[in-house]
Amino acid sequence: MNTSLISQIIFFSVSIIGLWLAFWVYFSHKGKETKYFFWMVLSWIGVMISYFLFRNASLPKEVVAYAPMPGLALVFLFFSFFYFFTINFLKEENKFPVLDKLIPVISVIGFSLCIFLPDLFRKSIIFTKEGLGQDLSITLEGKIFWLGFVAIMTLFIFSRFLINYSKADSGNKSKIKYFLAGLSIWIAVNLVFNVYFPIVKDTFKYAYWANNSIIVLFGFTAYAIVKNELFGIKVILTQLLVFGMGIILAGLPFFMPSLGLQIATTFIFLISCLIGYLLIKATLKETRKKEVLAGMVQDRTKELEQSKKVAEERAAELEKWYNLTIGRELRMVELKEKIKAMEQKTIK
Repeated sequence: MNTSLISQIIFFSVSIIGLWLAFWVYFSHKGKETKYFFWMVLSWIGVMISYFLFRNASLPKEVVAYAPMPGLALVFLFFSFFYFFTINFLKEENKFPVLDKLIPVISVIGFSLCIFLPDLFRKSIIFTKEGLGQDLSITLEGKIFWLGFVAIMTLFIFSRFLINYSKADSGNKSKIKYFLAGLSIWIAVNLVFNVYFPIVKDTFKYAYWANNSIIVLFGFTAYAIVKNELFGIKVILTQLLVFGMGIILAGLPFFMPSLGLQIATTFIFLISCLIGYLLIKATLKETRKKEVLAGMVQDRTKELEQSKKVAEERAAELEKWYNLTIGRELRMVELKEKIKAMEQKTIK
């Protein structure tokens, strides 16, 4: 299997999984952060498509030379969506009114400059004989503006999650922890391939790996968003396993040397799709039952706690009544004894 085919399989796999995560989250959870996550995924898939076209040897050189510019432009929009996702996910709406207006403006300006004035960013293009590994070198102004914007936005987002993690309750802490795990991995990969190499080596040759690493961030973020929803980690892992096996089996017939083997592997693929569907359905059914049972247990626990509270209040009332009653009886006995003593003194 050659490098071109491997890169194509990775590209389509990451794109399809990213779209699945975007729609899965969109329909599983209601909230503003869900919408921004959806547009985050779509904008980054646009970045990946741009780089994919840049590495396509069958396209004219004029198209290839322009192909990376929409990708650079979409990065501005991606971080704008990322910013609004962050403040909505962390419930910090209207906390940064200046940034709420400034970041979209900068994003639109950066997007427009990349699309309509590409030479402000693009310094040179290197072509190879196979059409693979073409390299992009950006201008100093491009490095300052584009990489500067990316670095500042990344630091801001990462710092907001760290600050909120330190003061969050246990439930929100768990969600933020998942997001920070994905963000940390993604930042580490991008620091190498999308920061170090472009700045120090003046090359975007390895940006391909950084672009694909976004699936780690998307996966952890999707789980962080819907962690408390109906779907559990078991369902996610089952779906990812079935989906991954489906991708592998779907491409298998194209590598078979004969028609008979192609038909056989296609049949295996269809059978695996059916089995995968039944497996996911069974997992969802089991998860729903557990969720319903957990809800019933929680409701029953609340009822018992309420009953306990009522019983304690009743016991307190009885104790108060008992103390008042016994106190009165003791006082009556004491008064009777005094009266008796006074009567005896009078008789004497």
